[in-house]
Amino acid sequence: MFLDISLWSDIARNLNGQELAVLGRSGPVMLAVCSLRVTGATKGGYSLTSTPGTRCVLNPVSEMAHLVQSVFFASTNTCQYYPPRFATPNEAAAFEAECTKTVSQLLALCFPPVADSTRYHCSGRIVSVDSSMQWYYLGCALCSKAAIDYDGVDKWCDDHRRLVPQQTQNFYKLRVTVDDNTGSAAFVLLGRAADLLVGLTANDLSTRFPYQRNVLPQELLALEGRDFTFDVQLPKPEYGARGPPEFTVLAVNEQEQPNSCSPTLGRRARNAMPHTPPPNSPHLMPLTSPYVVPTMQNASVEHG
Repeated sequence: MFLDISLWSDIARNLNGQELAVLGRSGPVMLAVCSLRVTGATKGGYSLTSTPGTRCVLNPVSEMAHLVQSVFFASTNTCQYYPPRFATPNEAAAFEAECTKTVSQLLALCFPPVADSTRYHCSGRIVSVDSSMQWYYLGCALCSKAAIDYDGVDKWCDDHRRLVPQQTQNFYKLRVTVDDNTGSAAFVLLGRAADLLVGLTANDLSTRFPYQRNVLPQELLALEGRDFTFDVQLPKPEYGARGPPEFTVLAVNEQEQPNSCSPTLGRRARNAMPHTPPPNSPHLMPLTSPYVVPTMQNASVEHG
């Protein structure tokens, strides 16, 4: 049995496939990957893809890792590097064009609900950030999955089991409304994609500004009225009956030039701030974060 793992964006860029291939020829090599999404079954195995919470560690140091390495110590083919799936730039461009959708086209793909793991690209403007829901959640510091209460003090992670408070931290769960003049939809930003977009981690921001209903820190309000290109996935079919579709953001790039959104849309975005903090609120402060949001481009590395 084998696993095909597709890694995207900065996760793929930080992983040198050629280096892995060299290490694989000289001895056993281990790549620990957590928080992947099952995208389908192939003959003899499954296909997995990275998510905003995916973490990769080369040759991790742990008792379990040493045990697994010892099993495959005699193998000289523990790692294979596959070149990009497209033979020519034209093939890649055609695939990108097919995966580029407007908001209205994304919404149309959700009815009827179907299982679709395609990574779609959509350009639009964030017109509002939802202040009615908590914009962060408590998660496992190792895998970013939600940590639930265990005994009133410790927490529980399905993957890493019992967690002491030092093993948890806050992660973003931002619901924003995106408009591109063909329609509007809810996009949910999680994990690394949200960290890069805001410019600092949810753990840092929530320490300074604990959640208050209908109140948002300036770092989040600053997202409104800005144009981005989002990489998103459709909601799972079982979520179809829960209300309007919400698209999970896998990666995001800020557009240097304005998109096709009209000036009217820009004014609506700047005025759509019903959650403005009251006078003298500590949340009314200038954006002083020293972080620069880097841009991300798609990349793909597959290992078998």
